[in-house]
Amino acid sequence: MRLMFILVLFLNVFTAKAQYHIEVLDSLSDGTIKFAHIQSKEKSATVKDSKSFLKEILKTETDTDFYLRDIRTDDMGMMHEKYQQTYFGIKVVFGEYIVHKNKDGFIVSINGNYGRLPKDIKRMPTLSFEGAFAKGVSDSKMKNVTLHPLRKEKSIEKYTTQGTDEYELVFVMGNDKQWHLAYKANITPEKITDNRNVYISCDTGDVVFVQPMVFKSNANGTAETRYSGPKSITTDSDNGQFRLSEVLRGGSNTAIQTFNFLRNPLYFINDLQTGVANAIDFTDNDNDWTALEYDNQDKDNGALDAHWGAEMTFDYFHSIHGRNSYDDNNSTIKNYVHVRDRLWGFIPIDMDNAFWLSYLDGTNLYEGMFYGDGYTDFDILTSLDVIAHEIAHGICQYSVGTEGLLYQGESGAINESLSDIWGACVENWATNDKEIWLIGEDITLSYPCLRNMQDPGSTNLPQPDTYGGPNWWDPNDGWDYGGVHVNSGVMNYWFYLLSDGGSNTNGIGNAYNVTGIGIDKAAKIVYKAETECMISTTDFNMARECTIEAANNLHGNCTPEVIGATNAWYAVGVGNQYIPTPVNFTGTTTTPITVASNTTIVSCDDINNQNVIVTGNNVVLILEAAGNINVQNVKVQNNAKLILDAAGEVNIISDFDVDLGSEFEIK
Repeated sequence: MRLMFILVLFLNVFTAKAQYHIEVLDSLSDGTIKFAHIQSKEKSATVKDSKSFLKEILKTETDTDFYLRDIRTDDMGMMHEKYQQTYFGIKVVFGEYIVHKNKDGFIVSINGNYGRLPKDIKRMPTLSFEGAFAKGVSDSKMKNVTLHPLRKEKSIEKYTTQGTDEYELVFVMGNDKQWHLAYKANITPEKITDNRNVYISCDTGDVVFVQPMVFKSNANGTAETRYSGPKSITTDSDNGQFRLSEVLRGGSNTAIQTFNFLRNPLYFINDLQTGVANAIDFTDNDNDWTALEYDNQDKDNGALDAHWGAEMTFDYFHSIHGRNSYDDNNSTIKNYVHVRDRLWGFIPIDMDNAFWLSYLDGTNLYEGMFYGDGYTDFDILTSLDVIAHEIAHGICQYSVGTEGLLYQGESGAINESLSDIWGACVENWATNDKEIWLIGEDITLSYPCLRNMQDPGSTNLPQPDTYGGPNWWDPNDGWDYGGVHVNSGVMNYWFYLLSDGGSNTNGIGNAYNVTGIGIDKAAKIVYKAETECMISTTDFNMARECTIEAANNLHGNCTPEVIGATNAWYAVGVGNQYIPTPVNFTGTTTTPITVASNTTIVSCDDINNQNVIVTGNNVVLILEAAGNINVQNVKVQNNAKLILDAAGEVNIISDFDVDLGSEFEIK
């Protein structure tokens, strides 16, 4: 940007009054900010300053505080600080904010979810944990419940947990939309795949909220593989035999291991414990894993798919996104193949399912992917897209909030969609012969695929391609945690359109036209949004803002990537279309355009012949242009502010007046 003409008077117009301007993109019904851009002259390089900033703009209650859980610095030097809310020193569940700073330490945006609790809310339990837990379990009619120690939270700033190893005292918004002081506990009611966090009222003993902790997906599977043909895999040697195990994958410290679960059932907790303890290696004498040996009645060649698929998924995230394993901390990736279920809770039966499981039993952490052999609808569930889908649930768990995207309603649908997106991306990156927009096409026996990202409504369980349109499932309905495997079609279709483009009329009657940017660029946008912007309760609107923000950070405003991301969300019924350019105001010297409230005008070209008055206490006008800004006959009055931000030149043609107490800035 080059300034062509400026008056010396400007040296006298800067004041200490308004240090920043906030452009609110999304808010709660009471006006509390969920997502906002920040125009600031004030550097906030420290955690202390970030907390003060959050408290100020959120107008928090006196006893509200935040502690820093995590900091991520991206490859552009931007810093993303993740904060957890507390009230009177007690954690507010899903009260989270992310403060985004540029490489110079200036806050440029924030997003999150604030819990505004009643001042008179109870802070001391009426019931003991033992009493509340017994009542909650009894009233919920849960059988054979096992109580587990809670995971220790990893946090940069130390937070003193209110509770013991078995429970934590928290504030939570219940299903009744009321705030509760509650005991958080992790339990398994009989079936290990029903592991969940429960929140039990300290006052009544009622279970007021349930958070599923196992992310289920009817999916499918893939080395000589069952689904992907001959592939090179990496193994290790043990006592003269080769096994499906490797260490230091891709120069990292990540190991990948594939085990035979020996067709044991996985239903109860002791099933998990004994099954994992008794699982054995798949071995071969000469490291040539042929179809003659493994394409057998037990479908052992599906284990080759699982191993190769985990390798490809690790390689994709490592080489494309710089991630080391699902937790970005080199944790071992474990596959368990030949897993069965129990019919009616006791009869072992083959399983039409695959899932990611992360379960802490005392000091033992059981974490990995578990794959069934198929029963009626599926072959062994180890296809490449399913493997990537399940590992992606682990990525989400370790990237978003404290335990991933809440697995219900809109956030649960986004959770499922992200896994489908990464399944498509890994297939696209690792192969050239897959239907990347079909999920599970290799393993389905009764129908063409599980889900179709290009045409969500065409599958056996039709999905919506439009928010609130045909096939949309009420997120408050209890089935499938509020339709997480149904409503995921909305973001799936958004990603397809962002990648490949398309035009049509959507399910709520709006015509759209999206120009695709390619799957590689689309994937970079999604990864940045997931790891740096999403919080536990991210809904479709926040997902929109996060992805547009990511596109803007990666490529700049007014770029095809930002336009594509915005218009693809419009196509699926979330938000407005991208506003076209250029901007040419028609004001005259005697009747200029007058701005009396905070306004931001963005042009992807020039802003020409600008005649404007900005007036009023703390009123801010921001003019942004990808080209030049030409202004004339401009007045900034009564403690107002004008910001000009051009990629090209700023030309002040004539008559520019800034009164005392007002501000003018060129960025």
